[in-house]
Amino acid sequence: RAVIPSAQRGFVPGWSMDAHLHEVHEIQRQNRTGCWIAMDFRKAFDTVSHQMLEAFLAHAGLPKQWVAVILSFLKGPIGFLVGRRVSAEWMHPGGGIRQGDTLSPALFALITALLCRKLEQKMPGVKTFLYADDSLLWIEGTPQDVSRTVAELKEIMREYGNYTGQRLNLSKCSAVLQGDWGQVPISHIEGIQVEKYVRYLGW
Repeated sequence: RAVIPSAQRGFVPGWSMDAHLHEVHEIQRQNRTGCWIAMDFRKAFDTVSHQMLEAFLAHAGLPKQWVAVILSFLKGPIGFLVGRRVSAEWMHPGGGIRQGDTLSPALFALITALLCRKLEQKMPGVKTFLYADDSLLWIEGTPQDVSRTVAELKEIMREYGNYTGQRLNLSKCSAVLQGDWGQVPISHIEGIQVEKYVRYLGW
């Protein structure tokens, strides 16, 4: 918990999505003017950079031998299905985090801590709600303020993607407007499609 910020509620024992849902509902109840951004990453688990992960684990203070064990696990050969049979060849991943084991979710949560810290530093007024790779942001302000902030957000996410391998899929990101946005229909904000609603954590 000392490493993973409270904005990331997934995969951390004792933390649940309830706190996020409560805060989201409260912002909606107050009907403050702003915009919700639902972010979608391209194959979030599969694109994580092993080089970045190694550097991050070392920076977090994990002993070198444990870093080596984790990287050996991630880079180890894996089998894959071809039709109904397991291929005779083995794949050696050049990046990504596996799914279906107990270690990988914790590693993913650690990586998203980088995003949370970056957003806190560069965009302190933006509220971040993460649960694993489910990502929702609240940007409060006038339509002009929101547009400027979304443009800044896209640049931050581009830098984050270059470093971590996790890149936004802008065609699947969505914006939901809240509060006073005038009478003129708005279809996009800085290239992000405006929708009437989005689903977050099943809601």
